Amino acid sequence: MNKQNIIGKTKHDEYIERDGKTYSAHALVEDGHGDLYLECIGGGAYKESSLLPLTDKDKEQIEEAYISNGMVYCEVCSTAWDCEDHEMYKVDYEACVAYCNECRPFEPKPLDEPEDLFQSPNLTGVPHDEDYKEVEELFCDSSGFGASYEAALTKEQATKRVQEIFKEHEGTQLYSAVTGVGQFQVYVTIYKHEPKE
Repeated sequence: MNKQNIIGKTKHDEYIERDGKTYSAHALVEDGHGDLYLECIGGGAYKESSLLPLTDKDKEQIEEAYISNGMVYCEVCSTAWDCEDHEMYKVDYEACVAYCNECRPFEPKPLDEPEDLFQSPNLTGVPHDEDYKEVEELFCDSSGFGASYEAALTKEQATKRVQEIFKEHEGTQLYSAVTGVGQFQVYVTIYKHEPKE
């Protein structure tokens, strides 16, 4: 049986969905008769695996996905990782390439609304681009159970602080990225972009 891994989401930022379940990783599996099946790993706590007949919609969804035969190779340095080691690489679905954290472009997310803070990309360990100047580092609760009297900002407190930062830097495009991850807290850094002359 031949197997071809397809990492995470497709180029179009979609997960495979089937019967009300969302699957975060999948692979094309060809049996001895040449029939193709979709092997899915569920996103739930038990990571259940299913082998499903391939549908026309599946073919459309995965047509431009990042494809790897069991290993992920960095586009820049060619370092390889096993597909399961998701913390060590980032797949760029638009370009259909992968980068290790050391070669990954430093691309914080534009902050247009305070709520955008909660979609900040995790750039922990990614080399910092000096064109992005730090405005402020926020220590935030990531568990959802933090209290307002604790050191880590709750979601409401973080939203309020970002609103204040917007006022302090009115007219300046701001960006954000997760730059440190703990068990129940994260560091989220807010930047402004100031390219060198």
